[in-house]
Amino acid sequence: MQLRRVRLLALVLALSFGLLACSDDGPAASGDQLNPEEAEVMLEALVEAGGFGLGALSMMGSPSAGIAASAQFDISETVPCPEGGSIAMDGSVSVDEGQETMEWTFTQTHQSCQVSAPDDGSGWLFDGSPSVVSSFAMVFSETQFSMQGSEEGGIAWETGGRSGTCSIDVSYDFSGTESTLTGTVSGTVCGNDISFSETVDI
Repeated sequence: MQLRRVRLLALVLALSFGLLACSDDGPAASGDQLNPEEAEVMLEALVEAGGFGLGALSMMGSPSAGIAASAQFDISETVPCPEGGSIAMDGSVSVDEGQETMEWTFTQTHQSCQVSAPDDGSGWLFDGSPSVVSSFAMVFSETQFSMQGSEEGGIAWETGGRSGTCSIDVSYDFSGTESTLTGTVSGTVCGNDISFSETVDI
C-alpha cells in the first residue's frame, strides 16, 4: 500500500472518529465546564485545527517525493491554524512496507490556535495545557488495515466569553478495507464517559 493511501485512511479516521476524551490523568479541569454536547463541538474544532498529529503526516510526501518505502525519521513542524495561531508538532514516524507496518507518535502544543467548529461555526481558541500526545500503530496490506491508538494530554480552551482547561485521554481500535472503516472509541470527555462504535464508507 502506498504511503499516500495510508495517510488518506488515517485522515479519514481522524475526521470520522473526531471525538477525543478528557480524564483525571492530565491537568485538573478548571474554569468553566463543558457539557457533553459542548465537549463534542470543542473536539470537532480541535480536529479541524490540526488532526491530532495527522496534519504532520500530510507533510511526509510519498516514496516518489523522496521518502523511502521503509524508513524511520523525526518530524518537527509548526502548523498554522485555520484562523490564526499555530500548533507545534514534534514526533517520529516509522514505516516498513516490507512488514506492512506504520507507527507514529506526535506531541502537539497549541499556540493561540484559532478555529471554527465545523458543526455550528462557533469560534474556539486553544493553548497547550500542557500538550496532546498522539500515538498510533497501523498494520496494512493492499486491501486491508488495522490501527490502534491513543490521545493523551491537556488543552486550554476559550469560546464565547467562557474558558477552561481539560485533560484528554482516549483509545481507538479500528480496522478497514479500501471502502469501509469500522472501529470503536472509548474514554471520557471532560468528565463525560463515551464509548461507541461506528462504520464509515470511505
